[in-house]
Amino acid sequence: MKQTVGLVFQLAWMSLLLGILFAYAMFEGGFTSWFLLDSFVPIFVYLLCLQFYPLKGWKVNRTLSHYKVNAGDHLRVVITMRRKLRFPLYYCVIEEIMPESLNRLDIRRKKYTFLDAPEQLAAQRRVKKLIFPWFKKEMTVSYELVQIPRGRHEFTAIHVRTGDIFGFMKKQHLYQLTDELTAYPARPAVRLRESMKYQKQGSLASSAMHFQAGNVATSIREYVPGDKFSWIDWKQTAKKNDVMTKEFEKDKSTDVLVVLDACNRGKQNWLQFDAAAELSAALLEAFEKKSSKATFLSVHDKVEHFSIAEGRRAQLDRVYQHLAAVEPVPALFPAVLLQELNKMPTGFVAYILTASLDEMLFDVLRKMNMHSHGIHILLISAAAELADSDRMLVRHMAKQGITVTSLTKKQLAADPIEVNVF
Repeated sequence: MKQTVGLVFQLAWMSLLLGILFAYAMFEGGFTSWFLLDSFVPIFVYLLCLQFYPLKGWKVNRTLSHYKVNAGDHLRVVITMRRKLRFPLYYCVIEEIMPESLNRLDIRRKKYTFLDAPEQLAAQRRVKKLIFPWFKKEMTVSYELVQIPRGRHEFTAIHVRTGDIFGFMKKQHLYQLTDELTAYPARPAVRLRESMKYQKQGSLASSAMHFQAGNVATSIREYVPGDKFSWIDWKQTAKKNDVMTKEFEKDKSTDVLVVLDACNRGKQNWLQFDAAAELSAALLEAFEKKSSKATFLSVHDKVEHFSIAEGRRAQLDRVYQHLAAVEPVPALFPAVLLQELNKMPTGFVAYILTASLDEMLFDVLRKMNMHSHGIHILLISAAAELADSDRMLVRHMAKQGITVTSLTKKQLAADPIEVNVF
């Protein structure tokens, strides 16, 4: 309806202008008046043809240099437009309708310096390109998309606007064109600074990032950060000209549970959750390299299970796809986790990534600790120091054998990220 009204108004305006010039030529009768009328007639004919030119008949295509990237990467987008008629067009303005999910910047590790002020990473991305097609049948424009944030970003439309050189007539059309870009979470290097051991029910368990070696070495593998110095096989290292470490039977049987708190309880910002998602991916990748059996739980309004067996890279890729799309939803993390306790295996080492602590979570973790070999909480903290209530909870958890590592913007911006277990 709005376009129809605009069309009628523009036609009426041009007709009125033509009528004024015709009346002026008829009454004046001089060279100037007829020259003005004769000069405007071809312009009027062009504007009339432009008004009925089928802009919606163009074939528009969008091509991304990559459809799957890591957070912080950049890519090139190419928009191609093809038309059948060589109708002269003075200009075209091509605008990409950007998804709202791209309205923030990912500057890789440096973004965590804004952990307490994530609004500084907000950015209103606008892409407009001006071209002069004239008689061309095919037109191409391109632009760079930089500092892409984690998530699934869906491009839905391209807006094209054109008109005449004088600005009398304007035409526009919105092309519905869908493409999806997936930005996987970055996987920062993680190093556990201390190895904590817990004595529980007569069995000794160690931190999952520093596995306790057994007595029998079953094979060798390439060295990865976090391996103990005593595990290095010097003979094989000299033979292969690469640092090799021994792999023990106990390494292969270590069960690891990584739990991501994807519940929005109003106590975290989007950058804290991004940090938790990236650390989840980094920990799971480290465990996969150590040939450890790992289970990943994504806890939001429901619990999603991912099992990562030894050598099953495809299973790890499924986790990355989930972490690229997951966003926190309104839910109570301790309550959802409590419903999952009976389904959990026994004898595991758990890493829980969350942005807040409370008494209800403490109660759930005490019950969970009865069936585990150790629980480690990685607390993503926007504040430089913990609140007094959180400090008290940390002390109570330590008495129950539950360790808490507070990761602030300083620790998260480091390379590698050092997880201090206390």
